[in-house]
Amino acid sequence: MKEIHNLGHSVHDRLLNLAHRDQQPYDLVLVRYALERLLYRLSCSEYHNRFVLKGAFLFAAWREAALRPTRDMDLLGYGPPDVPTLVSIFAALCATAVPDDGLEFLAASVRGDEIREGDIYHGVRIHLLCWRFCQILGGRRKGSSDPGRDAWLNTLDA
Repeated sequence: MKEIHNLGHSVHDRLLNLAHRDQQPYDLVLVRYALERLLYRLSCSEYHNRFVLKGAFLFAAWREAALRPTRDMDLLGYGPPDVPTLVSIFAALCATAVPDDGLEFLAASVRGDEIREGDIYHGVRIHLLCWRFCQILGGRRKGSSDPGRDAWLNTLDA
């Protein structure tokens, strides 16, 4: 197996090749990768039982080709949908130690906004920043997320 000297460059190249192969915009492939890696961090955290994936991003997990492109992730959250709690959870997810994947989610950047206030099903949108392929690109990527009790979590609105 070939030794990888620059993981960020390697991930970038593989995602670019995937985008060309599937005739998808590179930005969309990058957003999907970031969302998948955020989900991985959730699965490795103490909060893995607090959220259930739903919405269009779930369909992408069931099918090889997504039914429609999506730039966010919806989660059903268990527990009170209050902004401070969810900001704290997502900051912890950003800081979760995982094998290097070329991304760094910035815990200090996490902020939340109430959405659909006054509706029966309301939620919280979480915004965060993510450094991508830190070694070669150094650019920032904006993202966002939304959890709620019986509502939804919209993650990384890139």
